[in-house]
Amino acid sequence: MPKVSVIIPVYNVEKYLRECLDSIINQTYSNIEIICVDDGSTDSSADILKEYSTRDNRITIITKENGGLSSARNTGIDIASGEYLTFLDSDDYLEKEAIQTLYDKASSEQLDILLFCGKSFCEKGFSNKVAGNYSACPSLLTKTVSGINFFISSFKCDNHIGTAPLKLFRTAFLKENKIRFIEGILHEDEPFYYEAILAAKRVAKTPEQFYMRRYHAGSITTCEKNSKHVIGKLTGISRILELSKIHQLTGAALEVTMEFISDIANNIASDYYSLKEMELNKLNSLPYDQQHLLKLVLGLTNGKRLAIIEQSFSYKLGFALTKPIRWIIEKAHK
Repeated sequence: MPKVSVIIPVYNVEKYLRECLDSIINQTYSNIEIICVDDGSTDSSADILKEYSTRDNRITIITKENGGLSSARNTGIDIASGEYLTFLDSDDYLEKEAIQTLYDKASSEQLDILLFCGKSFCEKGFSNKVAGNYSACPSLLTKTVSGINFFISSFKCDNHIGTAPLKLFRTAFLKENKIRFIEGILHEDEPFYYEAILAAKRVAKTPEQFYMRRYHAGSITTCEKNSKHVIGKLTGISRILELSKIHQLTGAALEVTMEFISDIANNIASDYYSLKEMELNKLNSLPYDQQHLLKLVLGLTNGKRLAIIEQSFSYKLGFALTKPIRWIIEKAHK
């Protein structure tokens, strides 16, 4: 039985896929399974996967119709048999000693989630101001604590990283808690991570920079924004609020949750004001609760709102911003 499952969603990444796969099959730790979920690729990605699977029997290829990143990752979770699992985007790669080091630490400390660090770099001919260290690791976060305490500390250290990669998850923990990505949306990482971190009993972070994240034209993070980016983030806020109610958060945990929501709200406003008219019109058909939340976000992220954000207001204004959605959630739970 493999100790670690590496889940790699694949969609039209022929240019980068070989480097990604090479980084995994050449890991210093060999007791792994490599789950490649081909999400309806139309380029030569499928051929590359077949080529590599004939060379390495640890590779499992799942071919499905295009359903998006969430669907591909959920498919990987469903079939993962490793004690731990990690997500690797197919245009990125891992340093060769990553799995060995991460598994040793996670298993020895019986962690539900082990976070780690990385670096970002730009494809030749593409520039991005955020390239460089992708995640630092303050000493406070290296201690094993509950997920909620880790979540609070990560905000205190200004070190919150809500992406699905750069983390090693205990597989049984995800499956027992039925933690899955919301399908059909973009920016699915934030609610997934929030659900996982609230449920986790033992969490820590390690400073090793194992994940190499590539910035290039056409990726989700660098492409031109459209209405799906806004809708995905609104859906994420709604799910985060629902989870905060389920876990009955109070005090510091609720405060940082509202700070988390405020960060997402600012990103929504930034995306919204970059949309073309055709994409703006698509938002007119949103359900009432999302339309109302969007109006609140836009109303509270101009002028004075931006000045208040810079002073880390977070809790009170975030609480006001999300009041209509919390009211809807409360009615739904009665």
